Amino acid sequence: MEQREEVIFDLGGPVGPTAQNVANLTSFSGTIGRNKRFLSLLYTNWHAVPQNSKKFMWRYVNTKFILPANAEKWVIQTIRDAWKMFKGKLKHNHFEPYDNFEDMLKNRPLRAICQRNKKNKGQQKFPHRMEPVNFARVRAELEIFQTRQASGESEEEAFRSIFGKEQPGRVRCYGRSVTQTDLQRHAEISALNRQHQEEVTTLKSELGDVKTQQQQQAEEIHGLWSMVKLLLQRSKPHLGPEEVEAMLQHAQNSPIDANSGHVRNVSTVSC
Repeated sequence: MEQREEVIFDLGGPVGPTAQNVANLTSFSGTIGRNKRFLSLLYTNWHAVPQNSKKFMWRYVNTKFILPANAEKWVIQTIRDAWKMFKGKLKHNHFEPYDNFEDMLKNRPLRAICQRNKKNKGQQKFPHRMEPVNFARVRAELEIFQTRQASGESEEEAFRSIFGKEQPGRVRCYGRSVTQTDLQRHAEISALNRQHQEEVTTLKSELGDVKTQQQQQAEEIHGLWSMVKLLLQRSKPHLGPEEVEAMLQHAQNSPIDANSGHVRNVSTVSC
């Protein structure tokens, strides 16, 4: 006898004990909704499906899975949604586009589906790695994630404990071409760029301070120069402006006597 899988429910939705158990139950329920031996497409709506047929499908699911009593509503709704979606797709793709019965027969669902699946499989480049995930499972995993973080685990540790270790050669949520080495290299480059930017900002700030100091010194020198000119003009009123300027230029270009601290040969300029 085939062993049944146990599925745990929380707030009316499957959440465990493993993701594979939840995926198997979801896929199996959807398969029943698309199986004509359980549900005929001749029913106009879900309310027309007899209650004994719904009970039979519920009992059949229980032959494959160990489910609590409150799981019946979720299972029947999953079967209903799969049946409605399948019925709508068949009608939209194989009946509505054609005006006569002969064209409908030529493009009947079974033949068209086989051809479409063959074509899609030939075009497939990358296999789909995610199983069916419902909101109840996502909610339960988020609660576990928050609980682990509150207990002191880091975000990375909590994430790994729920979703498992990273697969070699790729990183979750970054796509196929990004590896752990790429992320580390990117982090190192970002750190170097930040350090370089900080150094440039510091140098610009220091250069601005130097320019400010030079400007202040230039203003002070200009003030002293004007004051010296004014003193010379008052002490030697017979000198004209050009003579005073020449006198100051000569004094500026003359070497300083280290012993006296005075300009040499200044007396030769006096009149």
